[in-house]
Amino acid sequence: MNFGKRENRLIYALDIANIIISVILVALTVFLLVDISGHEKLFTIIFLLGMILNVTMTVKYYKRSDVPRVIALIVFALILLALSVISFVSIWL
Repeated sequence: MNFGKRENRLIYALDIANIIISVILVALTVFLLVDISGHEKLFTIIFLLGMILNVTMTVKYYKRSDVPRVIALIVFALILLALSVISFVSIWL
């Protein structure tokens, strides 16, 4: 598709944000797997970062008018949001 300069900048910024969030997610997951019992509170943060990653991907595919992917990403983002709330309630409170 032919995007304008503004859309290309937005998609580029979303790609950079996805790379940064993905690196943070991998680092936190490795840190969590080293000692699960000592760092179990990281589950909430990992689920929230996964949800943010899905939301940024949703915006990217919304700009491309790819409706089935947008719907699937919204569903998975809501599932991750529910998991983060459940883990927050069960671990932090």
